[in-house]
Amino acid sequence: MSKKLEVCNCCTFHPFGETAEAIHSSLVCMFVLCIFSGGEKVRPFWKHYYKGAQALVFVIDSACQEESFEITKTELENVMCNSQLRNVPILILASCQDKASARNDQQVQALCFTLNTFAPT
Repeated sequence: MSKKLEVCNCCTFHPFGETAEAIHSSLVCMFVLCIFSGGEKVRPFWKHYYKGAQALVFVIDSACQEESFEITKTELENVMCNSQLRNVPILILASCQDKASARNDQQVQALCFTLNTFAPT
């Protein structure tokens, strides 16, 4: 049996020009969702939002150029090695799968398995 999540009482603010929402539900569930871009000037601020995180969703552009993919890999390594995220589950989503240039499942999985060897410091 599934219950429909009712979202209400949303409060939106914009740290560093990005989006964060406090979401409350009638199911006694509350979470703060912070959405940050991967821009070079924004990435150094990510770490300020790790404390108290209970989950992390990292979205990669599976159709990006090789150079951008390497930057993504490096940034994901940095995230996974951060001690504040030691026991935090990380979901990696591969966007742009509908594009002809998108990396296939095996290529995305290879990235994830490579990163699986990293341990927080």
